[in-house]
Amino acid sequence: MMQMNFRVRKASDQDAEVIHELICDLENTRYPKDKFVELFIKNNKEKRIGYFVVQIAEQVVGFGSIYINELLHHCGKVCEIQELIISREYRGQNIGKALLHALIEWASMQGALHVEVTCNNSRIEAQQFYKANGFIATHKKLVYKHS
Repeated sequence: MMQMNFRVRKASDQDAEVIHELICDLENTRYPKDKFVELFIKNNKEKRIGYFVVQIAEQVVGFGSIYINELLHHCGKVCEIQELIISREYRGQNIGKALLHALIEWASMQGALHVEVTCNNSRIEAQQFYKANGFIATHKKLVYKHS
């Protein structure tokens, strides 16, 4: 396998449209681009949210997001990864691992006690990826959806 030259960097507002495509791929749905871009730009200004991309040459091929919560039941800061996706053609080349470790490092710099991630039950490969990178299954998430 050929070694890829890539870099992980903070996302900029100019990345919003390509991140929209990545998130639509991740969730297997089409979100309205204008609303998505507006929300992305708003959130990207928040100090409690970290948005990162993986770039190869001039192309963004991955996205990860993480945010800080100050939780009473931990008596401190906990970061949660919300999204992490690498374009299909670049998976299996340690790019996701590098992005994950950038998110973990950001959390550490924010003073987080630990990092959490929630993974859909159907995403077996993603669950294996997180476990292979030091995450352990300690909780079960339950979701109530408004109709």
